[in-house]
Formats: sequence, C-alpha cells, structure tokens
Amino acid sequence: MAADRQGKGTVRCNLSVSYGFIPESMRQTGENLNQLLYMGKRQIIFRQDKIGNNQELLNREVNLVTTENRVWHGRVIAVSEGDIRLRDDRSGKHKFAVSEIDRIFLDVKTDY
Repeated sequence: MAADRQGKGTVRCNLSVSYGFIPESMRQTGENLNQLLYMGKRQIIFRQDKIGNNQELLNREVNLVTTENRVWHGRVIAVSEGDIRLRDDRSGKHKFAVSEIDRIFLDVKTDY
C-alpha cells in the first residue's frame, strides 16, 4: 500500500490486492471487496481473578497491563495458579505474578 499527500490533510492511498487473497466465491459472485478488507474485532478483558490457571489464554497474543500501568504485548506461553509467562518479539520471555497483573486484553477477529 502506498500513500502520498494531496493538499492539506488529505492522503490518497493506492491499495493493490492479489487474487490469491480473495476467496473464489467472492471473485465469482462479485461481492463487495470491503467485506474482505474490513473485519470486526471483539475485545475480551480478563481481570486478575480470572487469570490464574486460565488455559484459554495459552498460546494467545495478548496485551497485559500490570498494576503499575505498564503494558506488555506478547504470546502467553504458560499459565499457572500463581503466575503467567509471556514471550514478546523484543526481549524474550517474561514472568508475571498474577498479583502484579491488573488486566489482560485479548483481541478476537470476527467476520461481519
């Protein structure tokens, strides 16, 4: 996707989509491409009392907010009664006690 400025506050974007990413049914019926490009998101929030031993979090990409209001982004690699382990792309593995965690946010993509 390329973007360039035209005048004040206007950005024009050129979007190219390969047919390899468009489902065959959409190509045949001519459905609106916007259905493919715009998907909904639903956010699930886990508070501290719902985190310990919650296997639903395992292998999920999350945003973890500590009680000190620091946000960590990564994939949950282990969950136990007292702690949770997170792997991020920059620093590697991190271990958080459940008592240090305020909330965990999980985004779930849904089709409209």
